[in-house]
Amino acid sequence: VTGTPSITGGTLQIGTAATATNFNYRLNGYTPSIVVDNTGNAKTASLAGTSFNFGTLTITPGATFNLAGLTLVQVGASIINNGTFTASTSASTLYFQGNAPQTLGGTGTFSIIRSLTVDNSGGGVTLNVPVVAARVNLFTGNLNGTNNLTIGDATAFFFVVQIGVGGNPGTSGSFTSAPAFNTTNGALQLIYAPETTARTTGFEIPASRVVDVVSIANPAGVVVAGGNLLVPGVSNASLVLSDGILTTSAANTLIIGAAAGAFPVGTATSYVKGPLGITVNSATAVARTFAVGDAAGWRPVVVSGITAATDQIFTATVVNGATGGTGVSPVTNLNSTRYVRLENSASLPATARVQLSYGADDVVGNAATAVVAQAATAAGAYTTRGGAAATAPTTGLVSTQDLTLGNDYFVLANTEGGTLSSSVAAVCAGSNSGTLTLANNVGSIVKYQADNGSGFADVAGTNTTTTLAFSNLTATTTFRAVILTADGRTVYSTVATVTVNPLPTATLTASTPTTFCGPGTLTLAATPVTGATYQYQLNGTNIAGATSATYTATGSVSGSYTVVVTSASGCSATSAATTVTVNPATTATFAYSGTTFCASGTNPTATVTGTAGGTFASTTGLSLNATTGVINLAGSTPGTYTVTNTVAAASGCAAATATTSVTINAVPTAALVTTTPTTFCQGGAVVLTATGGSSYQFLLN
Repeated sequence: VTGTPSITGGTLQIGTAATATNFNYRLNGYTPSIVVDNTGNAKTASLAGTSFNFGTLTITPGATFNLAGLTLVQVGASIINNGTFTASTSASTLYFQGNAPQTLGGTGTFSIIRSLTVDNSGGGVTLNVPVVAARVNLFTGNLNGTNNLTIGDATAFFFVVQIGVGGNPGTSGSFTSAPAFNTTNGALQLIYAPETTARTTGFEIPASRVVDVVSIANPAGVVVAGGNLLVPGVSNASLVLSDGILTTSAANTLIIGAAAGAFPVGTATSYVKGPLGITVNSATAVARTFAVGDAAGWRPVVVSGITAATDQIFTATVVNGATGGTGVSPVTNLNSTRYVRLENSASLPATARVQLSYGADDVVGNAATAVVAQAATAAGAYTTRGGAAATAPTTGLVSTQDLTLGNDYFVLANTEGGTLSSSVAAVCAGSNSGTLTLANNVGSIVKYQADNGSGFADVAGTNTTTTLAFSNLTATTTFRAVILTADGRTVYSTVATVTVNPLPTATLTASTPTTFCGPGTLTLAATPVTGATYQYQLNGTNIAGATSATYTATGSVSGSYTVVVTSASGCSATSAATTVTVNPATTATFAYSGTTFCASGTNPTATVTGTAGGTFASTTGLSLNATTGVINLAGSTPGTYTVTNTVAAASGCAAATATTSVTINAVPTAALVTTTPTTFCQGGAVVLTATGGSSYQFLLN
């Protein structure tokens, strides 16, 4: 039977018992139910063109039905194969098309089915017998009983599972259970074709989570689920991005193998939203483009200069939103729209370069000062890695400086706010001053702001020059300049922080008396301050060697003692003064010009060599001035006396006494007698005798 007849109702019997030999019947067109007869001898039916069967196809035992490289559209409810169903010729297609449930069953044998298509909107197709297919197309409706399905026959063939179809008016079906995969010596490709809703991956992915090629052509997108997906790739493909967004996550990352012959670049309509891994194993430096973006758009990342001695997986993710980090001078502002995480950067050579892309919604700033910045954490401190303009695969910026290995976070940044520096990094509380200087800013200085712990607030006054003086800071303060760019954006300079160090505590206590009678031991102690140094002073002058927290010395001089405490940060404070009084020791020593005096002599005066102000006293008979110690000789009775000088206790000093002995002799009676004549001739002699004394001095005239 050939041609394209329109047949309705009844059953098309292929052969009868009367058929003399085993004919090979040729079919082409529209048929009702078909029975391939086996009575008398087995019959074979082969397609001569695309055929539509509107009933049940029954292949009796011993009979054969051969697709012969053509397409059988099964519209009827079932195919019952109790003989042989052959679809091994290239392009042989079994196409289920219906609006009611359909089944494939029987007790016969099946060759590999080159293409099995499900396009059933009324309950899908159920496999009740084991079948092997080289390609499965899920256009509409589920394929049930897929525990009976094996994809691939271990030959060197490109096996395919396609979900969706061009012009699809709805959502395509799925495998309702896991099929077996036998793609050894061949390759497996998953094609996600158009649907009206996003497709979440399912049983079409082998349990091994390895698929040689994945093609994304579903404008509604595809979501990877079930774990990481390895795509080793083939000589000319790996991940193919034609239309739609492939959504991945940290637990469901698509990883392209090192041997892939081609890598996707992506487009504005097709890219990976989420992490994308690429494996590199190359002694020669290579570049890899990560076809990534976020919900707002395609922002591919290019890493060049990669070398790796073993398989190394580098994973790039575009993260929507601000980093939460800060710039390290000279970086002043970070792109607040998105940033990139490049995992395993520790395995990159430092000389590798990272290229970030940007679009209309990115805040890049002045092109001449834009850079790529790198940090250890998303909210960390971003250091410039330089920047040069790039145009492929889209507008971007490539780093020009060596990387810090292990720092996985990258963001587009700018240095247009300028660098703010301070003439002093730290000051001491109290009286202090310094000057801020702004350099290399692009735009106009609007004002300066300061933050001393309560957030940034405007510095009072009009401050639009590149310098700003400050004074008398009371707390650590961070300054920044506010810049208005030529395109009307407000950016900030790098910050300059001036640390205000507190003055140390300087107190002085004495553990000994501070008033002495004569020299005494003095001990002073400063309140200990960790890391501080000390200098003791007397009357404002440093005491040599007195640099410990405790000062001990023999106090012999009255005065004001202080200690200067200098903290580890170099701030000094002087203690209140401790007054020390050293009174001279009390003595009563005195002396007269002699010890024996004649009553007729000059009154002797006491010479005091001790403490002045004493009181003199003696026994009765000696006329003595109690204040001066002068002895009135004439008024005294001759004799020997003890004179005592007493100095009263005063200023902490005890009373003192001293004594001396004096003798007053009476005035003698001088008598002169002669025992010889007192008149005589020249040359004569006279004898004179004196009495009344103990020593004598004769006088002539």
